[in-house]
Amino acid sequence: LLDFERVPNFVDATVLVTDAGNNTLSAALRIQTLDRNDAPTDILANGSSLMALPLISLPENSPAGTLVAHLTVVDQDVGQTHTCATSPGDPGNVRVLNNEML
Repeated sequence: LLDFERVPNFVDATVLVTDAGNNTLSAALRIQTLDRNDAPTDILANGSSLMALPLISLPENSPAGTLVAHLTVVDQDVGQTHTCATSPGDPGNVRVLNNEML
């Protein structure tokens, strides 16, 4: 598997061909790995992976706008920008603003 984030931009290989008479020919080949935009791999809430379904506790009757969690996106593509939001149908009293869940 060629992965731009894990291997150099170029991979060198040699192709070897052998015929029925055991005669061979080899040729060098250079494969260029092109980057593509990979999906983010995780979302962290206060440093804990949301993939592990962390429990975040808030006191009862916390006022609207109380910080629930600071969100960080994990993405192997350097320099990506991300937009965090709650899904349609989630409770209307929870929202995300500038990577902070309120």
